[in-house]
Amino acid sequence: ADIRRAYLQAGDCDNALKYAEKYMDKYPNEASGYVQLAYVYERIGNHLKAKEIYEQALMLESNNVNYMLNVAEIDLMLGEFDNCKEQIDDALMMCKSNQDFASAYRNYSKYYVWKGQINNSIDSYQKAMEYDKKYNNPIDHLLGSLFELRDYCLISKKDLALSKQEELTKKLAHPFN
Repeated sequence: ADIRRAYLQAGDCDNALKYAEKYMDKYPNEASGYVQLAYVYERIGNHLKAKEIYEQALMLESNNVNYMLNVAEIDLMLGEFDNCKEQIDDALMMCKSNQDFASAYRNYSKYYVWKGQINNSIDSYQKAMEYDKKYNNPIDHLLGSLFELRDYCLISKKDLALSKQEELTKKLAHPFN
């Protein structure tokens, strides 16, 4: 996995693919091997192949929320919005941890942006951040909160985005408590 990651970081997708395939061949019953391979296909832009392989990982670990959300993201890239929403809905029902819930709501946020439903995207991101706050350290949580601000600009609420940014930035001032 580390060799695959190093090749990906270096931009050598061919070798990353080779090592991901070797790992999967060596450990065919490990879902993580399929996920690694799917991620390489995703990086090289072969979303159909990535989806197929993510689904194989799901067959091995059918209740893995992250794998379900990976499929949802691929569906989003493929423009399969109904499948994407259904996959996120299913993942949300399987969530067990605050991190799972935060990830699911972040995916809803992405979905709603693609659908042009920005208010729903903001609501979903705020729900994600409520869960994020329960498991993440305060600095990372505040930084994550800054990312939702772009959506306010998409619905002509730039002043609100700037005031929220100023409020969050003050919380990031030393000491961080």
